[in-house]
Amino acid sequence: MPFYAFENKIPVVHKEAFIHPDAVLIGDVEVDAGCYVGAGAVLRGDIGSVRIGSGSNVQENCVFHTFPGSSVILHPNAHVGHGAILHGCEVGSYVLVGMGAILADGVKISPECMIGAGSFVPFESEIPSGSVVVGSPATVVKKLGPDQLEQIKKLR
Repeated sequence: MPFYAFENKIPVVHKEAFIHPDAVLIGDVEVDAGCYVGAGAVLRGDIGSVRIGSGSNVQENCVFHTFPGSSVILHPNAHVGHGAILHGCEVGSYVLVGMGAILADGVKISPECMIGAGSFVPFESEIPSGSVVVGSPATVVKKLGPDQLEQIKKLR
């Protein structure tokens, strides 16, 4: 697997995580148990850190990166759709970030949210728990329904 040390920091992956052989992990990256990281995903902990909580999934062709000294944090059971870009942000548990979405630096997504495919969540945005967010710039359009939340909780 393409794991690369950077400035004496080496990616750490739990033995019960799945990392596709075509994913790339660089530097200060930690992936917990039960995670999935798909083909083409790039987790760059070269100038900041990347933390992937247990049970989370990072689908194909996602890019995670930061400004110096900041982090990308996925709390347990967070799900990031194909081709999304996360830069220096924090994503709560049971959040679904849709395909191709972009989360800018300083964004904080509270638990149990859905970020629509192709949405751009601007710098320093804070999204309250239970929100459905869409658009560019992204805005809260409604509360997440119980059926939607159950679907997110079934994701792996």
